[in-house]
Order: sequence, then C-alpha cells, then structure tokens
Amino acid sequence: MKKITYYIILVFVGLMALNSCEDEQLEGEFFSTPDGSDPEEFCEDIAFNIASAQAALINAPAGQEMALCDALQATIINAIVVCGDDTGLFQALLDDLGDDCMVDPGDGGDDDGDAPGSLVGQTYILTAFEVETAVDLDGDGDASNDLIIETGCYQNETLFFDSETELTATSNSFLNLSVVIDGDVVTQMVECIIEQEITNSNYVLNGNTITIDGINGVVSSTQIVFTVPDGFFGEIVSDDGMGSVEILEDITFTYTLQ
Repeated sequence: MKKITYYIILVFVGLMALNSCEDEQLEGEFFSTPDGSDPEEFCEDIAFNIASAQAALINAPAGQEMALCDALQATIINAIVVCGDDTGLFQALLDDLGDDCMVDPGDGGDDDGDAPGSLVGQTYILTAFEVETAVDLDGDGDASNDLIIETGCYQNETLFFDSETELTATSNSFLNLSVVIDGDVVTQMVECIIEQEITNSNYVLNGNTITIDGINGVVSSTQIVFTVPDGFFGEIVSDDGMGSVEILEDITFTYTLQ
C-alpha cells in the first residue's frame, strides 16, 4: 500500500503584513458565493447563518460588538447578492441594524467599554491570538483557540502609539507549523521562529473604532480587538502533489493596555 503523507502549512497574515498585498493581482478560480460553496446549498443555510450571526452579536464579549455587527451585516448582504431578496426581508433586516447595529459600547455604565480620547504614548501588548478551531498543539490534552497559549509564540508583540496618526508595531516571532498524517498517526511539528520586525504605520481613531492599514478594530479603555476575516490560511497537500485542500479561518487579535 502506498503511503500518503499530508502537510498542513499555516501562514499568519498579520496586521502589518497586509500592505504588501494591496497591489497584487488576484488569480485563480472565483465563485459566486463568499465561501466558494454551491449557491443552492449556500441559500438553504442562509437563514441559519443569519440567526447564528444575530445570536453571536447579542452575546458579544465586551469589545467585540462592532466586529460581530460587521459580520452580521456582511452575512445579510451576501444573502441579498447570492440568493436574491424578492420579499425585501433581508433588506429590512439590514435597514433595521443601521450602521452600528445599535451597539453602545458604553451602555450599562461599565467604564471598560469607554474608548480613550487619545492613544498617544500608550503601549498595547498582544494577549490573545485566536483562530476559529480549537487545537491542542502543546500536547497537554486541552485544546484552545488561542495560539499564544498553545505554542508560546507571539510573545511581547506590541503596538506603541507615537502620535495621533502614527504607531510603531513590534513583532518578535512567528509560528511555523506542519502536521504529517500517516494513516491513524498524526505528527505535529511546532516551531516558534524568533525574528524581530518593527513596522511604522498610520492609524485613524474614530470613537471606539480604530483603523490600521485598512483593518478595523474596536477600542475600549483597556483593550483593542481586531478581527481579520480569513486571516489564517492552511493548505493540506498530498506528498505526490496531486491533491490539496485549503483551510481559511478568521483571526481575532486582542491587545491589552500596559
């Protein structure tokens, strides 16, 4: 029996690395649905997907309300584009949400929800790097969505706000992960590569929303939370090169004020 080995190559698309992709021409096969699925199946599931997005927004953790609002709006827009809206129901849902889904981060008198008027002179450190699927990369038997917990990588990654429009991002490491599957035997190879990179970027702070190089985040008095759709890319490739499967997951970064 021929042995087939599969490799999963995970590539982190970081906040500051997105600049280099802005001018690249997109190539490959394009689909009419956002996830490349069959349009008929996509529309069969759309009511459930909208309900799930609504539930996620209702139960949003502090600091993630606007990101989940954006996700809900995107789900409804995709429903209109792919499935049509003869009854006007999807558009009515979208109109009812408004621009901010009626989210008030400061509601309830919780000071942690109030955004600072200025970030100048402040340093935020990356305290969570979460993907959608929980994994056990450190072999302790407990799976987690947080790659900092699972790998010990991405330590002391910081954002320092130099002025009202400029910041300095410092990255000290990146993750190199491969998984070999041979029958029922799965071998994980996790390597945290120490390599410092310092990047200067511009940002815009508007209330509780911060935009860095086109990526929006939500600011509270103690945290900044970014969600990057499909920021985590994986590819399963057979050792004969004849087959591959791509994996895309959202990344959520949480930076905490020091």
